[in-house]
Amino acid sequence: MASHITAQVDVESKTIRGLVWYPVDAGVAEQPQWIGESGNHLFQAGNAAVGAPIAASPQKFPLILLSHGSGGSARQMAWLGTALARAGYIAVAIDHPGNTGAGEPTVQGFTLWWLRARELSMSLDTVLADPVFAPHIDRSRIGAAGFSVGGYTVIGLAGARVDFAALQAFCAKNPRVGNCQSPPEFPGLVTKMSALLKSDPAYASAVAKSNDSVADPRVRAVYAIAPSAVDSVTLASLKKIAVPVRIAFGSNDTTLAPRQNALRYANAIRGATVLSIPGAGHYTFLDTCTTAGKRTIPGPVCNDARGLDRSAAHAQVVNDAIAFFERTLNP
Repeated sequence: MASHITAQVDVESKTIRGLVWYPVDAGVAEQPQWIGESGNHLFQAGNAAVGAPIAASPQKFPLILLSHGSGGSARQMAWLGTALARAGYIAVAIDHPGNTGAGEPTVQGFTLWWLRARELSMSLDTVLADPVFAPHIDRSRIGAAGFSVGGYTVIGLAGARVDFAALQAFCAKNPRVGNCQSPPEFPGLVTKMSALLKSDPAYASAVAKSNDSVADPRVRAVYAIAPSAVDSVTLASLKKIAVPVRIAFGSNDTTLAPRQNALRYANAIRGATVLSIPGAGHYTFLDTCTTAGKRTIPGPVCNDARGLDRSAAHAQVVNDAIAFFERTLNP
């Protein structure tokens, strides 16, 4: 495949906004992209030629949907999205409404996580109808990749189903485990969720439909990075997944311990394979922090274990993901 430079554009519909990274012809000048205010950049979000024309050749490209983690953003998937575009893929990442650092958090956005898969399907509908991108997309070669709850999201696209009632019963006995606790991005979430169940019929109805399928048959392969929410997913649905699944995780993930999370998915999904990144933690799979980010943001979000090079860990996952999609999406 010819060498490409990465470009990106912001996209927005009435309900969902995001980014598209895509190949452009070699020789177009890229510029560094950042997360954070000008003069106080916190994360380096890859290099891209913003708004450049899509590459003329080949005529069509495979497409990968990207899903961020809880409280994250489309830009936090830039380390993967820009690399996919450079390798000849169109990558589409969205800000999941109500569950992103780019907007106001909502109880619905943080607790109706199975609906994130539908948001990815909606974004796919949008880009497949877009007059600029649609002619360049190979509709037979569509995959998805996600991090943390985004990892669950793409497994949902493959067929995983949630049983929220079973999760509630589990949490009644294990209130300090996994999804049973309020996340650091939304303190008090569990209490607010309980109140909303009693006061909002629409929310209660959405919860009651948690076991509905969110699978999208257009997605032919999924790559899940440190996936969460396994306690809420039915074992029967995981056993029925038929598309190729690859699961990457950090061996030093203390937020979502691999044995209780990533490896439980892998053991339940027929044919699923894994990649362990030695020494990597959960937040290693966010964009690389700047010096200002490491100084400003305490804890593991920006500070990996001693000796761990986040950019090098990203490169391992990027190479593995590209090889996986090359194997599974090509005829």
